[in-house]
Amino acid sequence: RRTIEEDIKTEEARLERQLNEGRKATYQEAKTLQDSIAEKQAEVKQYDPYKTFDPATLETYLKLENTLESLDTHIASTEASMTKTETAIEDLAASVPSDLYDLEAMRRDQKALYQAYRDYDADKHTHLLEKKASLEATQVVLNKQKDSLTLKTDSLTHILTSILKLICFMIIFPLTWVVRRKEKKLTRALDSIGTQLIPLEHAQSTMEDIFTTYDVSTVDMFDTKLTETQTHHRKHEVIQEKETDLKRLRTEYQTTKDSQSSVKDKLDAIKKTYDISTYDDLKTLNKKRMLYDDITKEITYLQSRLDDKLNGQTLKTLQEAIDDTLVYADPTTIETTKESLKTLTQTVHDKRLVIERLESDLKHQETMHRPLEVIDHDIAETKTRLEKLTQKKAIITNAIEMIQTSAQKIEENFAPVISEHIASYLSTFTLDRYQDIKVSKHLTFKVYDTRYQSLESKTHFSEGTKDQVYFAMRLGILDALHHTSMPLLLDDAFANFDSERLKRALDTLHSMSKH
Repeated sequence: RRTIEEDIKTEEARLERQLNEGRKATYQEAKTLQDSIAEKQAEVKQYDPYKTFDPATLETYLKLENTLESLDTHIASTEASMTKTETAIEDLAASVPSDLYDLEAMRRDQKALYQAYRDYDADKHTHLLEKKASLEATQVVLNKQKDSLTLKTDSLTHILTSILKLICFMIIFPLTWVVRRKEKKLTRALDSIGTQLIPLEHAQSTMEDIFTTYDVSTVDMFDTKLTETQTHHRKHEVIQEKETDLKRLRTEYQTTKDSQSSVKDKLDAIKKTYDISTYDDLKTLNKKRMLYDDITKEITYLQSRLDDKLNGQTLKTLQEAIDDTLVYADPTTIETTKESLKTLTQTVHDKRLVIERLESDLKHQETMHRPLEVIDHDIAETKTRLEKLTQKKAIITNAIEMIQTSAQKIEENFAPVISEHIASYLSTFTLDRYQDIKVSKHLTFKVYDTRYQSLESKTHFSEGTKDQVYFAMRLGILDALHHTSMPLLLDDAFANFDSERLKRALDTLHSMSKH
């Protein structure tokens, strides 16, 4: 029969071989991860120059390009407007004389001309002039008659005697009085004509002065010239307005040119900084920066997995711990081996206690100077008792093995069932990212990550995801045990859930509350 010590050695040897196989598997996984990290580190080096690229530069560059395009369009439009305005000014200036009449003075002269034209009667003027000329001719004749009579009187006065003088005076005086009377009448007529001629001659003078000033000979010609002058003045005003517009356009053009130059300088600065020539070149730089970030994150993730595998060791120490001389042992039953070894060790411990107690009793009996035959009898009974205990131990060991086998079968059958129940909740709480879970009898777990397509332990996940997994496990166990009517006591269970996952969890609890 095999002794318990032999069984312990056998189990210890099996456990060592199983642990050795586990170390081999861990080493291979760690080696693969380390090789992957080395490959990624070599790959990321080619993108290292782009890691400091600021993605905001893309938006800045695009805005500058759009601004420059808008400024170019505005400059072209402004240049066209300037050319059009300059041409219009030249065309208008060509049709406007340089020596324009004063429009306000011309309008005043127009009023004076119209008034003079209304006041002037050519026929009347001609008639009065003719009448005046006739009267002046008559005045000349009268003046001659008057002079003649005066001369005769003076001559006769010296020659004739007093009587004759009186007779002569009586004859000549009436003639002289008649002549003087005619002269006074003629003077009054001439004064009257002169008075009538004054407004006519003033009106005529006014018209002649205006006609001479504006080089016309009729009122209609003056009106035509006034209309032309008004037209020229309006054109001149338009020219002034367009010159103001042209000045504004030139100022606006220069301002836009300055802005264009500033935007070009900014674009050139970006091009010089990143040694590029187009926006597509800049997008290529950003893609390389994104590749750098992605690879760096992947390296960090792989390093985290490697650290989890090594558990504080180095790859070298893990390799040195592997014994290639040991025979293969299935590492999946390592927990069973540990339990068996623990049971055997406990049994040995229990038996040692029994032996110690028996030896103590034996020594006590010896001290009592018991008879030898009594002692032999007690030894025989003790041996018999020991044999019974040994048999009992064998029965217990066999029962333990049967229980462990049964437990393993239960675990093999129960674990998939509980995993299925948990998986349905897990998929809901994690928005379908984690859909498969493997649960051990110690309620440790590994979850299948759809992003990386691998089973990951809890160290791989954030606190929020861990809470979601544990919550799903508890609900899955209740379902598997058909304890769905039991109450749930939740203490700050959703502190690490985001809003969408919290909604999923609350919807699930709401649905469960109906049952």
